[in-house]
This record gives sequence, structure tokens and C-alpha cells, in this order.
Amino acid sequence: MKNRTATFSSSAIYKLVKSGRSKDQDFSAIGLTYIKEKSYEVRLGQSLGSEQSSKATSWGNVVEAYAYSKIPSDVLGSTARIASDKRRKHPTLMWTGASDFESDTLVGDIKCPFTRKSFCEQVDIYEQVRKGNIEAFKTAKPEYYWQLVSNCILANKEFAMAVVYCPKEDDVLEILSESNLEYDANDSEALNQAKEKVKWLTLEETPYLKNDCVYSDVNSVTFQIPQEDKDFLTERVELAQIELLKLLKL
Repeated sequence: MKNRTATFSSSAIYKLVKSGRSKDQDFSAIGLTYIKEKSYEVRLGQSLGSEQSSKATSWGNVVEAYAYSKIPSDVLGSTARIASDKRRKHPTLMWTGASDFESDTLVGDIKCPFTRKSFCEQVDIYEQVRKGNIEAFKTAKPEYYWQLVSNCILANKEFAMAVVYCPKEDDVLEILSESNLEYDANDSEALNQAKEKVKWLTLEETPYLKNDCVYSDVNSVTFQIPQEDKDFLTERVELAQIELLKLLKL
């Protein structure tokens, strides 16, 4: 978290995309709030406070690494590697981000939703993207789409891979096993905290799929990020930094 302090982060970059309701408003209310929060962090020299981890967030943190191991090697490619511990920084702007994994040509992001409905919705979105309808992704899940665009820019890649994972019943039992959720000093504090929350979940509380479900547990789509979207997002971050510096009177 500390590496995100006082920088615009890929995971929240979607907040800067929309303009305000009037012509003279460069940012929506959510964007202005985000910029103001960053000004507070600059002055504080630290984050505004520890993030409260919900069950859904904790589930995603714990299952993400498991999900990566489930992605077929022919889909990932031979140069793919986990990259979540490598936070990239824009060379000139206050802008950072970390992909879940990267290869020589793409950045990847894994989502492990806490509801079966969200899983099914994302599978439907990926199908639209395969048909060339990237706008469906932007409209339905702007926070996920612009996160991928942001990380593509920061990593200087052309392609993005979006992955959504929901474990089958046999796998969720392994995920919930005591050995998988025990404290590990080699893991981050955030991951160990997430494990502590997940270990209290019952099977019925988790979004598993039946073993004979027609859905695959891993669904993905790889697509090229349009250059116009990269240019647009860069312009939005440039504008946001101008607003931030005004607040800081720099």
C-alpha cells in the first residue's frame, strides 16, 4: 500500500476518466475527491489510513495466486511471470500500478469475484470482447478496463489479458484447508490478514462452482488496448496532476 501513497493508482484510475456535469468541470465528483485524497497523502507523507478488508477483498487476495496456477500454460505463454510484487511508476507523472502477471507482450489481471453472478457477468463481458466489442467492457466494468489500460501504459505493453476465476467444489475445499490458510512469514501482512478472514468462511459462503458445472473455472480474454485509450488516459492523469499541484499550491 505504501508505494501507492500520493500517486494515482491503476486500481483506482477509473475515477479520473469521467468529466463533471458542466463543461468547465474536468472531473466528476468521484474524481475530484480522489485528487483531494492524494493531496492529503502528499502532505501527510503517508496513506490516509489502513484499508478495511471485506470478505470479498480477502477472498480475492487469497484465491488470486491459486487462480494463476490454474491458467493453462498455452494461454499464459512461455514468458509469463507473476508481477504483483513489482510496482511500476510512470517516468514523469505521479502514477503507479502493478499487474498480477506480465509476459513479454502483455499485462494480466485476475479477478476472483465473491458472487457467482459477478463471475457469470464477467464471462459474458469477455465473450463480447472476443467479438471485438471492447466498449462492452468499458461500460460494464470501467474499473477493471481502465486498470488494464493503466498497467499497459506503465509496463509499455500492447496487449492485456483479463482473467476471472471461480473454483470448482473440489478446489474450494483445498483453498479452505487449514494448511493453505496458515500464517506464513514470507507472505505480506495483507495476505496473512486475508487468510485470517477467509479461514472462517464455510463452504456455503464461498462462490464455488459445482464440479459438473458447464462453466469453466478459469475464463480469460486477451486483446489489444487501443492507442486512443492509452492517449486518453494519459491526458486524464496529466490533468489530474495539474489539479493536484494546484491543491498543493506547487
